[in-house]
Amino acid sequence: MICGCGFHPAGLAISGDATSIGDDAGGSNVMGSGSGTGSACFHASPDVQFLTVCVASAPSGANHPVSQMVNTGSNAPCEPLTSASDPACVISGDTLTIDADVSITASGSRPLVLLATTSIELDGIVDVASYSNGRTGPLADLVGCNVGAAPNHTGGGAGGTWGTKGGDGGDDMNDGGSHGAAGPTIAMQMRGGCRGIDGAGPTGHTGAGGAGGGAVVLIAPTISISGIVDASGAGGGGATGSANSAGGGGGGTGGLIVLSAQSLTVNGSVYANGGGGGAGTAGNDSAGPGTESTGPTEAGLGGLDPDDDGGDGGNGFIAGSNATNGQRGQNNDGGGGGGGGGAGYIHVVHGVMVHGGGTLSPPPQ
Repeated sequence: MICGCGFHPAGLAISGDATSIGDDAGGSNVMGSGSGTGSACFHASPDVQFLTVCVASAPSGANHPVSQMVNTGSNAPCEPLTSASDPACVISGDTLTIDADVSITASGSRPLVLLATTSIELDGIVDVASYSNGRTGPLADLVGCNVGAAPNHTGGGAGGTWGTKGGDGGDDMNDGGSHGAAGPTIAMQMRGGCRGIDGAGPTGHTGAGGAGGGAVVLIAPTISISGIVDASGAGGGGATGSANSAGGGGGGTGGLIVLSAQSLTVNGSVYANGGGGGAGTAGNDSAGPGTESTGPTEAGLGGLDPDDDGGDGGNGFIAGSNATNGQRGQNNDGGGGGGGGGAGYIHVVHGVMVHGGGTLSPPPQ
């Protein structure tokens, strides 16, 4: 059993035509019963002003979304919002059920918000992670990340830093000061994760930093998760062959998962882990990229150089294990490996216990 910490006691608050706000015996805000047809505003963490979404029509009925790729910056399936709302892509219902055979993936310029006035039952997959194949989670890679020190010569780029520090990049074989250094952590806020740093070396041959994971918010009085919520960062790119060596890119950080409920049960997997760093290279061979985390206890792994000339990438964050540094180039002036990406954030309202036997990585705040 886990307790959310770091925020003031608060439940769900709602204003508008749909329902009313009341106070229970403990003094926390609770959602009133019933539903209507007017607009309504929902606050995931009202004391912190974390996010407010104002839907034009109050949620109603039982919603069973089908498998789909959601562009959060477009209209459908995002519901209309009022001018009082923060930017968001909202999918709602009185009850919202993600069935076991359903997968909802998302990218775009706004956070994905799953909203219900009674309950959310998540048995399938909600995937706002970023991947080295080019898909970036919603609201990832915004300005404001602490990028640290860039690599030089053919050093590896540092992993992204957000909730925890990313791994440093590896030095190239001949220069002990060529690695990229990860920056300090920054506070949780409504955004996706932070990008890893590109490796150094010849233009067009360095490994690119992996994208940070995306942002997803679940809001309901009761939330039950037996499926998967994934907001992990992308692996960093491996350096590609050239006449000279090149450094690998750092892995991206995990993104943001907000679970705003008064009753929360997790028997599945909820994770916002970092991506692995890409490997450095020497000569004409191409090094491997870092991989993405595939579960709360499965790290995004650092990429490997098949000729063992460049440095391997570092692993991304998982709960209990911080991101690791990229390795130094080994032979033939090999480039350094990229560092692994740091953690994102999981937010659970302060004072709400997380029941069930599931796994959350990183631990909720």
